[in-house]
Amino acid sequence: MERFHRSEEEEIGYWDTLSSYVEYYNERRLHFSLDIKNHQTPLKAFSDKKVTEAARKGNPAGWRRM
Repeated sequence: MERFHRSEEEEIGYWDTLSSYVEYYNERRLHFSLDIKNHQTPLKAFSDKKVTEAARKGNPAGWRRM
């Protein structure tokens, strides 16, 4: 969260709204902490994450692949 807020402060001037910046940050912006060689964004990393059977038992209706 701290890194997000720092990036937001530095880059928010390029965006009309906070929601458009958040969309860019999560869906199009590359993050060095992820697989940058394969152009992985936070949304891609989340959708690629494998859900274990134990996690599915907690709330099976809440899990879906994007």
